[in-house]
Amino acid sequence: GTISHNTAKGGGGVNIAGNSTLSVTGGTISGNTVTTDGGGVYVFKGRLAMTGGTVGSAKLNDNTDLIGGNTARASGGGVYVAEEGTLTMSGGAISVNTAEESGGGIFSKGSISLSGSALVASDNDVYLLTNKTITVGALTGSGTVATITPQVYTAGTPVLTDDASGMVSAHYARFAVTQPTGAGAAWIIDSAGTLVQKNTASVSVTFPSYSDIDVQQTTAGAVVTFTAPSGYTSYAWTVDDAAVSALSCVTVSDGGRTLRVNTA
Repeated sequence: GTISHNTAKGGGGVNIAGNSTLSVTGGTISGNTVTTDGGGVYVFKGRLAMTGGTVGSAKLNDNTDLIGGNTARASGGGVYVAEEGTLTMSGGAISVNTAEESGGGIFSKGSISLSGSALVASDNDVYLLTNKTITVGALTGSGTVATITPQVYTAGTPVLTDDASGMVSAHYARFAVTQPTGAGAAWIIDSAGTLVQKNTASVSVTFPSYSDIDVQQTTAGAVVTFTAPSGYTSYAWTVDDAAVSALSCVTVSDGGRTLRVNTA
């Protein structure tokens, strides 16, 4: 079924309160508009449990909307999760929603858990207030599951937590970070589930020990300077790999020679 083309102050499609639970196994919540928060769903005090269905809309092969997404004049275009609210997704999708302020897909002051085939599409970010995280369970498939916009960009800030031991370290690479304007070096999420800003400055490594290169904080174009011991020549090499955060080694070159450096 479909919940669509409704207008409200908050929770255009559904407003969840009173510790109740809405289970979405299929269908679509789309085309709804609010003057404040939660274009599709406002989870005030209760739980939205998605195992299927769509909050927003799917897209046709020609990249046009099948059904228009939800719109919030403030935050949480798809879903707004309040302090006492919970969103659990083990399937389904949140996509093609818009918010004039924050959280095109999800705005969270509460709890979010993602597992299984859950997807928050790349056109819809997940806005996390400071001290809020996404709980990560076992994910299926491949590709980016969600793009996170933190309230404050501070290195070392946790944005992912384990549902079970090892879940974050197994799936952290499937979460992206919205890049702030004028950020310079890119922000990523490391294997501990915390924010890290890649380092584009020179990295000094003493030959022949290369273990000082931190693959999580090295980006394409960074200069890696090898300091050779007496009797050897020092060279400045440039990182070639564009996505070194997912590698156990980086490729560096000085324009004519190339070297693979193990960073594991």
